[in-house]
Amino acid sequence: MICVDKLMHLIRLGEKAKRVGTVDLPNCLKAVCAGRIACVANAESYSLLDIVEQQQIPLFDINTETSLVPTESYDSRSPTESLHAKESASENGAFVPHETFSAAIDAGEDNFGGERKRDGKTAASSCDSPSFLERNGTTLETSESMAEDSLSDQDKEVSHSSVEKELVTNGNKRLNGLWPNAVVVNASEFLLTTGTAITDPAVGIFINHDGDVVRGTLQFSSYPENLIIDEISTSHSAPSSPSELEYEGTVLAVVVRNDGDTVAKSIEIQFIGSSAGADTSKLFVDVEVHANEASPDTAEAVNDLGMSRATAGRSLVLPDIMARMQNVPMNTHLSDKYDEHSNEDHISRELGSGQEQYFQQKLSTVIGSLLVWTVNSVWWLAPVPILGRFDAKLDMALHLDDQKATSFVQREKVVNVLQSISAQDHRQIAPDELSFLSDQYLVQKASFMLWLDAVSQAAAGYMTYQRDLELTEQSLIDGDIDPRVLIASIQAAKDDAESRGDVLFISSGLNDVWTTFRQRQGGLPLPEPRNRSWEGLLQTLKRYLMRWRRKRGYGSVTNDKSLFEIIDFALLEILLLLDFNHPHGRAVKGSARAELNAVVDEGISCFHRAIELFEKQQRLYMVSRLHQGRRAYPMVLATWKRIVEGEADTGGELGNGEEEIRDYLTKRKDKRLVQEYGIWLAARNPEVGVQVFADRKSQVHFEAPEVINLLKEQAPNAVQSYLERLVLVNNLSEYANDLIAYYLDSVVSGIEGSETSRIALSTSYQMYRALTLPKPNYNQFVTENFANDDWWKNRLRLLQLLGGSHAAASKYDTSKIVDRVEPYQEFLIPEKIILNGRQGRHKDAIRLLVRGLGDFDTAVSYCVLGGVKTYGLHDELLEEPMKPSHEQQAQLFKHLLYEFLSVEDEEARIIQTGELLGRFPRWFQIEEVLEIIAEDWSAQHLAAFLQSALRTLQSERCDYVILRALTSSENLSSSTESVEKIMSFGATMQHSATETE
Repeated sequence: MICVDKLMHLIRLGEKAKRVGTVDLPNCLKAVCAGRIACVANAESYSLLDIVEQQQIPLFDINTETSLVPTESYDSRSPTESLHAKESASENGAFVPHETFSAAIDAGEDNFGGERKRDGKTAASSCDSPSFLERNGTTLETSESMAEDSLSDQDKEVSHSSVEKELVTNGNKRLNGLWPNAVVVNASEFLLTTGTAITDPAVGIFINHDGDVVRGTLQFSSYPENLIIDEISTSHSAPSSPSELEYEGTVLAVVVRNDGDTVAKSIEIQFIGSSAGADTSKLFVDVEVHANEASPDTAEAVNDLGMSRATAGRSLVLPDIMARMQNVPMNTHLSDKYDEHSNEDHISRELGSGQEQYFQQKLSTVIGSLLVWTVNSVWWLAPVPILGRFDAKLDMALHLDDQKATSFVQREKVVNVLQSISAQDHRQIAPDELSFLSDQYLVQKASFMLWLDAVSQAAAGYMTYQRDLELTEQSLIDGDIDPRVLIASIQAAKDDAESRGDVLFISSGLNDVWTTFRQRQGGLPLPEPRNRSWEGLLQTLKRYLMRWRRKRGYGSVTNDKSLFEIIDFALLEILLLLDFNHPHGRAVKGSARAELNAVVDEGISCFHRAIELFEKQQRLYMVSRLHQGRRAYPMVLATWKRIVEGEADTGGELGNGEEEIRDYLTKRKDKRLVQEYGIWLAARNPEVGVQVFADRKSQVHFEAPEVINLLKEQAPNAVQSYLERLVLVNNLSEYANDLIAYYLDSVVSGIEGSETSRIALSTSYQMYRALTLPKPNYNQFVTENFANDDWWKNRLRLLQLLGGSHAAASKYDTSKIVDRVEPYQEFLIPEKIILNGRQGRHKDAIRLLVRGLGDFDTAVSYCVLGGVKTYGLHDELLEEPMKPSHEQQAQLFKHLLYEFLSVEDEEARIIQTGELLGRFPRWFQIEEVLEIIAEDWSAQHLAAFLQSALRTLQSERCDYVILRALTSSENLSSSTESVEKIMSFGATMQHSATETE
């Protein structure tokens, strides 16, 4: 469309321009077209025009006031055409181009991202602060014009009236200096402005093709001199409103701002939301005008500010954002010890990766399609990338000034950034690699800030809410931050990496946050096991490190060996801290100790460092588990040996160390190893140690003579225990004589070597005989009152072995033992009793039991069992062939009855005789008993026996009667059968020989 005089010419562009029609449209000042519908305006109002049907819909006035205010003079230039108009200077809040955000547009120069110089000096100032990025939201790329005449410093001040100077364009008068602004929003909408005066607030109204108002309205600080809608170019560099709504475009307007002291022109930025109407959030870009040699005729032009869309966009690199993505050594002890020269190649590879720099440059590149100018400078106006905008918000969340605050960051702001990034990712159907890298950097930085905030609160003694820890953990997972960065933030978890001197490279943005944290904390916090505020934080770090451990062997994980050595070591330290309050002993299911055992058993990369750590923490059992994982069985046993011998093991997991070593040795196949530690264990605890050699389930088998010789040489105290194991447990009766010989040697040595021992033996007999009835047997009495010395204990074992019913009891050489015991028979009465029974001298054995010891119960038992198991083990089962017959028992009971009748104590004589006869009446004949019982005995003493005997006689008589009746019945039955059989044959005649003759 071309407006000439009172007509609008419609031109169709093809191979050549061709006019296709005209529209009668006088005084047209502005015209924009969206399809067949155009929005046109004159000096008074707007209207919609259908260029095909040539129908017009009147809209509203530009000026909402009804009166026209003519002006006497006017400037024939439109505001957008005044490249050398008034300069806007503001001392407060003015934008100063930064060297890392500048791109020169000088004549013959095409250097983007370089420094801008004036009069040989570098114009360096700061615009990379968080406040600038948050407030402005856009990047302004500057360049000085090449004009020969520059403005002087004295012309920087401009009166307020120069800003409000009314303009007239193309000879048409405006209402109070207002001019029409109309831009195309989309294929069906236009944005128009209306107001009352240049410096008064104005309104932006969205109109559809039907002339209806849609969306909401935009509020401008003053009536816009120029209006442009900038659309999104790329996903990773698109600007967005602070509310993070989806948007269709950005509205940029040149407006007048009154700060009270100064009045200047600025670029006001607002955002068009797609679902919630127009976004009411505003951003401002203030432009500072440099006029070093201003002439008097430019004094009124310093407030002029122009803006226009370029015919072609330019790729602009923002070095500051690129620097934030640059990998640098982490400012911690992790990098304090490295040799700069020896690691020069490594560092250059980290910093100089071509692929890395390529992506960093892509992330720092924006497309500038808008030009902004003033008196002597031209800038590219481009949207700040998402990375830079969110990065600035994260920087603003830091508590930089409030040193008393317990928290390190304002968690709400950081969480809002994470939510915004997540919402943006959901809107992208197929995010590209640049978007992924940008989001990853932001999430890593946000998660690191949340992590350091939790660390600072724990160091101050405050517990972090569980929901905050869960959010922190999830953000760490989403950002996939290097776990060494987290490890470095805790003093107790970074010692391994510090000692290694590894260089840890992180992005400059993360390093800045880390540096700020260290300066604020004054050092690295040290977790305290007793402080509950650290537990949740350490649990979070533990889970994150375990998650990373599962990545071992992944091709995407670089520096694999060094990385996982540090992770494993830090994980061990954290689990040890969490295990501090665990009860002494084995791990409880689900506890930190169980997790520590699992980590160690799975295998770790930092084996030697872990050994040092566990040794330092006095966790020797964990040292043995490390060796077990490598099948270093000798080292496992050596470590357990240290624990058993008394070295501190704060965990106490080994429990009964001697039993654990015994069980462990039975599963080993190394005969030399089993022999070495078996002998050591036997010397320390013979009862346990000999099981290593005598256990039939052991993987290594030893011959008994070989073991006996070894024990005699290196552990003589264990020989007896080994023989006991062979004879009593393994039933190897051929070693019974050797075992009995050991017992006898011990007993004889005790008797011969000590008068006290002999007196003790005699006293035991006297005291036992003096006990009133009922009383225990002699063996029980001695066990409870005298078995304190070793020889006493061996004597009891000797009695059990001699009087037992096991196989060995029938295999020992009785005659040899009798010869050994004979000289001490007055002291070894129980032994003599057993040996008499083994030799068949039952009458003598019973006499010693009754008269020598007074052990009446044992005497009765002797008769019942036939002299077997006299003082044997009570839980032994007597084999059927060894039980005596009824006749043998009766004979023994008869001897016992005579001995009971000869007891000197009348009361004991009557009680024992009555009990014997009452308990075993079947083994005695009543007539024999009555013959030997004294006539003066009361029948009451024999009542039980007599009742049993008479009952037996009556029973026998009844049995006889029944038997005789049964016999008579059988005889009668037999006779009847005989008669019947005879009758069945019938009568027969038999002639005698005489009659025949």
